[in-house]
Amino acid sequence: MPPKSNKSENDLKLLYAKRDMIYSRVQTICDNALNISDLAIRDSFLCSIENIDDLRADFENIVHNINALQLELDPDYAVSYSVMSSFDDLYCRIKRVAKSLEKIPSAGYSQTEPKFTRDRPRLPPIHIPEFNGDIRNWGLFIDSFENTVNQNDHLTDHEKLHYLVEKLTGKARAACAGITFSAENYSLILNTLKAKYEDKRLIATAYLDQLFELKPILSCTEQNLEKFLDIFASSVRAIRNLNVDDLSDFLFLYIGLKKLDFETVRLFETNQGTK
Repeated sequence: MPPKSNKSENDLKLLYAKRDMIYSRVQTICDNALNISDLAIRDSFLCSIENIDDLRADFENIVHNINALQLELDPDYAVSYSVMSSFDDLYCRIKRVAKSLEKIPSAGYSQTEPKFTRDRPRLPPIHIPEFNGDIRNWGLFIDSFENTVNQNDHLTDHEKLHYLVEKLTGKARAACAGITFSAENYSLILNTLKAKYEDKRLIATAYLDQLFELKPILSCTEQNLEKFLDIFASSVRAIRNLNVDDLSDFLFLYIGLKKLDFETVRLFETNQGTK
């Protein structure tokens, strides 16, 4: 019988593989939602969403089991459910598209068919998603990278660096701009990213910013209300899943700092106006 630790590591690999498979499938379904006017894609979309709720339940259960096994292997492991936020973003968009299709006649599409924007957060349907510096997407990126690349003993540091740099864009790539991209600096680059983005309070702050930046609903339509609730619910869920120590104190501090910033700016503008 193999040692328990070896069995746990094998189970962990299987869970990561299944997690990435489900995420890839849901990403593809969400991509199809962008071309829903194509009847063939519409039929494929409607078939694929039959078990979308089961996929979400499976995904959440897998993420929970991954954290449980990681803790079993390493008691100091930092539990993270941040990957659920990115998944729920795709899931909520799929559900909204599916609901909108219920109002469209089966014989075809009317001119009132809703248009779906293409400026959503987009992660390619592969094992290693891109990371652009949005701290809310760090959990998904680093979990996939660690499992697929960093823990792969068959890859050299040069090859690991290639995969890492290839997936960094925007602010994330700029964070490493002062370091020479060489195999010798692979660990330094990876640790630099971890030092910058593995901060639960910064991640929580990003989601709180997202909540406080929600625009007032000026036109109370079903679509606007659903969009508001999607962002609100996913942000609250993500903050809770971070398990921030003394969350209530953290929230009070955040609100206090936001108030201080506003008062400071208002005082400055008042003084400027009296000159």
